[in-house]
Amino acid sequence: MEEEESNESIEVNPFEDEESNSQENIQPRRSERETKGIPPDRFAFYAYSGRIQKPNSWNDVLKMENPYEKQKWVETTKEEMMSLQKNHTWKLVTPPSGEKVIGCRWTFKAKYDSKGNIERYKSRLVAQGFSQKFSSDYDGTFAPVVTYITTFLAYYLAFLAADAYKNLNLHTLTSKLLSCMEI
Repeated sequence: MEEEESNESIEVNPFEDEESNSQENIQPRRSERETKGIPPDRFAFYAYSGRIQKPNSWNDVLKMENPYEKQKWVETTKEEMMSLQKNHTWKLVTPPSGEKVIGCRWTFKAKYDSKGNIERYKSRLVAQGFSQKFSSDYDGTFAPVVTYITTFLAYYLAFLAADAYKNLNLHTLTSKLLSCMEI
């Protein structure tokens, strides 16, 4: 028996199958690998970091149940206050009548070493500067900035003065400066 050859071509789309055309609920593929009961290392830090109670305010520190952590946070706040007083960060004055005083709050953070152990507890006293209003609490800000060309001009004038004083070759000095500036 001879088989008949058909001239009909069958189109097959590899992206479509019978299941994709149906409106059935398709479940995502899940890995069937077993971890042998050992959790991956990437979860270790998250499990460890949940043990430390990080306070959000000074009242949270005072309400802490763990006396060791409470003591550590209180010690760091005392260290911060001593540092601020030692550096003369502020001067205690009476507030002007009818004016608002800028508030402050404590921020707390635990610093970890490379192994995930607590290296130190850290607390900072920060000002709530967002409560200031322009033109009523302050008039403007000033930050002195020096451009590159101003610095170059100051050096150039200093070299010219040195050149005039020591009778140096002005052309050599100028060409060296210009080559440094890449003009």
